[in-house]
Amino acid sequence: MIEDKNLGTPRSVLCIPGSGKLDEAAALVLAYMLRHRGIGALAEEADALSMSKFFSLDLTDTSFACVCYLGQPSTTKIQDAVRRLNKKKADACILLALFGTEATTPSISVVGETVARGSFGAALKAIVQATSEQCGDVTAVTKDTIAT
Repeated sequence: MIEDKNLGTPRSVLCIPGSGKLDEAAALVLAYMLRHRGIGALAEEADALSMSKFFSLDLTDTSFACVCYLGQPSTTKIQDAVRRLNKKKADACILLALFGTEATTPSISVVGETVARGSFGAALKAIVQATSEQCGDVTAVTKDTIAT
């Protein structure tokens, strides 16, 4: 786990890279932006969702998990990540942050979780609202911010 030693707030959001180093960079940026807004957030390393490291993934004190993708993940890859995260911690909310993809992406009904597409602003707005509502319905926020 990539930690900020000066973090004064407890971790409530865990930014998890989808698969590669670019996804890790996106997770780091998003975690930084959340901490800047006073929300406790940490980012995991690039291979956190791999089978070899998933079982050691620490979701303690995490109420919200954000899986970050810069590329075009397949629906199967996303569903697998969401299913494993739900099994690991059923009470954590999950947001899929799909940055910079204009391609066809899974709908909320397919994945069963909240999807923010397009920008850090969209993901940030969805997470800020969801953490304030404690896993409330953030679908309207993500639909409004897809174009940003």
